[in-house]
Amino acid sequence: MKTYYDRTYAVESALAEAPMDTTLRLKLAEIHLEHKHISAAVATYQALIRLHPNLTVGYDKLGRLYMNLNMPQHAIPFFQKVLKLDPDAVEAHLRLGWLYTKLKTYDKAESHLQTAIEKMPKLSLAYHGLAEIYTQQGQLQKAIEVYQHITKIKPDDDDAWKALHNLERLKKESRTTR
Repeated sequence: MKTYYDRTYAVESALAEAPMDTTLRLKLAEIHLEHKHISAAVATYQALIRLHPNLTVGYDKLGRLYMNLNMPQHAIPFFQKVLKLDPDAVEAHLRLGWLYTKLKTYDKAESHLQTAIEKMPKLSLAYHGLAEIYTQQGQLQKAIEVYQHITKIKPDDDDAWKALHNLERLKKESRTTR
């Protein structure tokens, strides 16, 4: 605990001298997170956003924090703000895709993942997200096609191969039980 207080005190002292320093605020938030002091980390990121409202890193970090806390409803607005400031932020589209999938808002999830794919056509994580959406919706053939595409762009993707084999097996079983 002493280490935590020593580290936060050192950064807070430096912030007293340079209150607008983004790097110091990010460092302070990380120290809070390392020591599981979530509310202090949130407050630090919020202060960063107040001081630098056009800096995407504060919104991104806060969104990720809420995502890690399994609070998708809290995370979504922060990633939306990232996209408002930087429409080309592929990772924000990817994260929104996963968050909306978790909330079963599949149309929004698919839209964000498709946008991520348009911006980075070989981003296998976005394709995994699409395949997950199709699987959850029972659209096995569409999911299979997405996994087949992943195996073409990233042949060493073991998760894609495994999911592809499982879905093909499921599809065969559903045909034989009819």
